Amino acid sequence: MLVRIDILVARINKQGDNKMRMGLIIAGILLIALGAAAFTGSLNFTKDKEVFKVGEISASVKQEKTVPQWLGGVGALVGLGLVAAGAMRKS
Repeated sequence: MLVRIDILVARINKQGDNKMRMGLIIAGILLIALGAAAFTGSLNFTKDKEVFKVGEISASVKQEKTVPQWLGGVGALVGLGLVAAGAMRKS
């Protein structure tokens, strides 16, 4: 009876390791894609800034900004590291 429990625990652990591997690889691929988009300057975001307010009257400006390229490069490198860690993890 004890041997069968050990085999069951080993199977459960193996399935958990495979899920961990796939999770690392998927997260790495997403970071690589987002990092590449930021590195090429394709990721933009809009920021609303209130520049004037008197009573109920206010004026705001929408500023469109780009994610810095260096941040995209760092994200892509971290993504490569995650993919490598997931690929090298024993199954």
